[in-house]
Amino acid sequence: MVKPEYWIEAEEWICNFIADYGMQIFKIAYGILGSKALEILPYEMERVIKAA
Repeated sequence: MVKPEYWIEAEEWICNFIADYGMQIFKIAYGILGSKALEILPYEMERVIKAA
């Protein structure tokens, strides 16, 4: 959870993280999950973001 006064900073951090590591995240996911990666990965990323 992020306090409301830090929402913009948190959003920027998440966007930068995905921009920097997104390709690696998808490559690893494809290696583990195969073609199901596109179905599962968005839900898992949302879960991780909400937990942060």
